[in-house]
Amino acid sequence: MGDSISSIFGAVSIVAGIIGILSGSVLGQKLRPRFKQSCDPLICGWTMLASVPLMFASLMLADVSIIAAIAVTFFAVILYYMSLALSGEIILV
Repeated sequence: MGDSISSIFGAVSIVAGIIGILSGSVLGQKLRPRFKQSCDPLICGWTMLASVPLMFASLMLADVSIIAAIAVTFFAVILYYMSLALSGEIILV
């Protein structure tokens, strides 16, 4: 059972990571004309702040329902990875 849960968690992390990086990049490109260069740090900060309570909730849900914990982890990882594409761009600009 432990091997299947770790495989599911890995697959969820991969899919959420791809979705998060793509959506963070698109969101940064869409908001850049409106907010100039200040939108990238704001997106990074807000998505990181939003991902922390979700990850905490998934840890608390793990005792109750593993399915619910994995679902909440999916959204937490999406929010976490949204900042990765933008933080690389912030460093390069």
